[in-house]
Amino acid sequence: MPLFRRSVTLLAIPAALILAAAVNAQFSAPKFLKAAPTTPKAVQAGKIFTVSMAVTIDPHYHIQANPSKEGYIATELEVGPLKGFKVDKIVYPKPLITSLAGEKLPVYEGKVQIKADVMAGKSTKPGKYTLPVTLKYQGCDEQKCFPPATINTKATITVTPGAK
Repeated sequence: MPLFRRSVTLLAIPAALILAAAVNAQFSAPKFLKAAPTTPKAVQAGKIFTVSMAVTIDPHYHIQANPSKEGYIATELEVGPLKGFKVDKIVYPKPLITSLAGEKLPVYEGKVQIKADVMAGKSTKPGKYTLPVTLKYQGCDEQKCFPPATINTKATITVTPGAK
């Protein structure tokens, strides 16, 4: 291999790596949101309980509300699936209506609670269970929106025997 061609190849590899890192940095969202689920310590089989997701959004950022404006990705809370448990309903907080880029958008900022009413089935055996809890959201700052993101976490609940 001629010396010139080898030199060009050796220079091209670091340049490609730097370009790939810059593109990745530009398209990855900053870390501006924390989410943690809570549940009661124990619940009777056959009863409804609430999984509450505490969401904290850093200043100068927001996430799209649920429901969101058409063309935007709504925040969604998912609990489960887990055999013996069924989501009854999910309650999203009232959004803040803000003007961004000439549009009025329903968003969440600061601290919000998203609540899911979940039922432990009557035939669910007593014991400790780990419920998968997922928060899907699209976050934005004052200039741009970031690709959709997902936080996967878990909530622990102890099921006690149902009333007889």
